[in-house]
Amino acid sequence: MRLIRSVCWSFLVALLLCTACAKERFAIGKGQPSHEIAQCITLSEKKRFEEAVQCLEIFKSRFAGTPEAQEAELRIGDSHYQRKEYLLAAETYEAFLKLYPTSSKGDYAHYRVGLSYLMASPKAIDRDQGFMDEALKSFETVLTQYPQSPYLDAARQQRAIVRARLGRRHFYVGNFYYRTGEYKAAVPRLMEVLLNYPETNRLEETAYKVVAAHVRLGEIEEAKAIYARMDQAFSDSPWTKRAERILLKKARVMTDGDTTRPGKNS
Repeated sequence: MRLIRSVCWSFLVALLLCTACAKERFAIGKGQPSHEIAQCITLSEKKRFEEAVQCLEIFKSRFAGTPEAQEAELRIGDSHYQRKEYLLAAETYEAFLKLYPTSSKGDYAHYRVGLSYLMASPKAIDRDQGFMDEALKSFETVLTQYPQSPYLDAARQQRAIVRARLGRRHFYVGNFYYRTGEYKAAVPRLMEVLLNYPETNRLEETAYKVVAAHVRLGEIEEAKAIYARMDQAFSDSPWTKRAERILLKKARVMTDGDTTRPGKNS
């Protein structure tokens, strides 16, 4: 009997809670927008993000066209982000930008798109980094289109993180091809690092491997051109010395002992 009473009591409590939640949800729309959205914001502040999203969705439908509806869209994205639903967050911020392309909060939305895609990307370089290009584009949009934005410094910092990771990714793939003897596939990946990610801390090694790959492909003129740039930019680097040696070795094989320094007189 006690067990039956306990079960019935638990069911009644649950029913009352659900009823209260339903009343809370459907109470939206009877007052002023600024007052009504506060209910949803309170849920978010209490970290009840799923309920906050439901509340904000109802708010949007009942106060469409108001400034508060724009805020609700952004706060839905924020709630998804807080729940680590990064792709949903990015999608929500992008929807905001399509709905309100001239909004004064466009810089915030672009910044959060970039942050969401960055967080959705694995930190391990050997895993797919497909969202990083979108993250980079979003941060650069803040920097180029919103020169007075309070998010400039943050966007600049996050862009540096994205670029560093993209540079490491291109090097990782290029180096994999290089180590496995797929020199034709290695060259464009490594050149991507040289041309577009000069801030990488493996730039000298990358240049050497481009030279070596060209030599092994028999593309001597291309190898000499890269070596010449290495000799100009990193003349004292051990990687430049190695590139010189590999070219000299190839030159001896091809010209029966010619040891003229490549890139200087050849």
